[in-house]
Amino acid sequence: MNSVDRMLHDSDEKYRTLFENAADGILLMSADGKTFVSNKAFARMHGYTVEEISGMRLSDLDAPETARLAPERLRQLLDRKTLTFEVEHYHKDGHVFPLSVTCSVIRVDGQPFFQGFHQDLSERKRAEEALKNAQRLESIGVLAGGIAHDFNNLLMGILGNVELVSTRIADEKALEFLQAIEENINRAKALSTQLLTFAKGGKPVRNTGRIQPCLRSTAEFALSGSNVSCLFDLPDDLWPCLFDGNQIGQVIENLVINAKQAMPEGGTVVISAANVSLREGDVPLLSEGDYIKISIKDRGVGISRDVVGRIFDPYFTTKQTGSGLGLAVSFSIIKKHNGHIAVESAPGEGSVFHVFIPAWRDAVEDVVERPLRAEKGMGRILLMDDMEAIRAVLEQGLAGAGYSVTATKDGREALERFRLGLEEGKPFSAVVLDLTIPGGMGGRETARELRKLDATVPVFVASGYSEDPVLSDPKEFGFTAGIGKPFVLSEIIGLLNRHLHGAERT
Repeated sequence: MNSVDRMLHDSDEKYRTLFENAADGILLMSADGKTFVSNKAFARMHGYTVEEISGMRLSDLDAPETARLAPERLRQLLDRKTLTFEVEHYHKDGHVFPLSVTCSVIRVDGQPFFQGFHQDLSERKRAEEALKNAQRLESIGVLAGGIAHDFNNLLMGILGNVELVSTRIADEKALEFLQAIEENINRAKALSTQLLTFAKGGKPVRNTGRIQPCLRSTAEFALSGSNVSCLFDLPDDLWPCLFDGNQIGQVIENLVINAKQAMPEGGTVVISAANVSLREGDVPLLSEGDYIKISIKDRGVGISRDVVGRIFDPYFTTKQTGSGLGLAVSFSIIKKHNGHIAVESAPGEGSVFHVFIPAWRDAVEDVVERPLRAEKGMGRILLMDDMEAIRAVLEQGLAGAGYSVTATKDGREALERFRLGLEEGKPFSAVVLDLTIPGGMGGRETARELRKLDATVPVFVASGYSEDPVLSDPKEFGFTAGIGKPFVLSEIIGLLNRHLHGAERT
């Protein structure tokens, strides 16, 4: 029996009971640091039994940096009698984890012993890292959103002109070239959409419904034509949730494609979902409540511990091809749905991503509007956009669809034209307003003033990006509906036709 064992053996029953049953990991160590005795909690947090750990030295558990600092900390303890610090220890399975230690010097029969209380900091560190990651994404998102806004306006002008040219030429070879241009524009649009999605203010447009169809159709599409199959475990009794189908589809697509690429020789991706009720603290950064937990599991190459903490960082990638945006965008989307995304992985053992989305147990499913149709229309349209190229494209496109268009470059000019139309007895059938006008009156303020002149005229908002949530809930801000740039002519024509069908205005 060593000196530490004797000290514990000779102590009274109350101390021994406290030592054995404490929630904190406790160890008693000799002054020379060579022998120690631990309680059950200390052994358990390291993955050992008390019997297994009893023959070890503390130096067997210390990670390199902790071992380097140990002699100095022992000296400080003898001087100060009490010291609180953080250490890193090896778990039985080999991974390193952080602990908080409050250590003090006690004396028995004049001999000094060290008594340490240990708390596992793994969950707290993960929560702190998740918060830092969210803050990093938010700051980068501000820049990304500004770039994407201007980029979308440029794409809008290019795409619109390509559409107009396509209707005016018959040469098949020229049409092929135009189609290739349009395909590249659509790729650029997809990249811009990813930037906008994690940009600050890129609020999801959410509807209440069941998520199973979105999970199934997105995964099947992402894996079509590949050597990877998909196995679904999606119970019929999953609770409804409030989600943006396009954005959640983007998350699932990113995760499924990652799983596919992790299994180059082929395999199976397992997608499961379950109803879970979480208590406070069960999952970092999630409040207590009901959630849908979606798990996407592969048997691929896995992710090493030194990389797994960075996979949600924007532009971080281990692939030779790839933008490094997929997981960063997915993280941002889920955060804006008030949910959380996490990963479990190890090299050679595959990965499983867990996505939590708040459930609405008693919600009634929303009725989805029928698709936009591009048919011939009629009526006077007042258009406001600060970019001349966009005004020109929409004037031409809407005129070709049967509308008469008056184009203005800012809100004040639009209001004057609207007043003039009322005075002359030629009111506008509808108004389309760009949301953001640098240095001028934007769409939201213009809509408020228009409503004072005519409370019933349909007013539509269009934007490439804004921090304002107008596009996600246009009616809340006085608009009839909204449309995001870049859009094709058939979309804006269909939007006008749908809302003006049967209208008496001409």
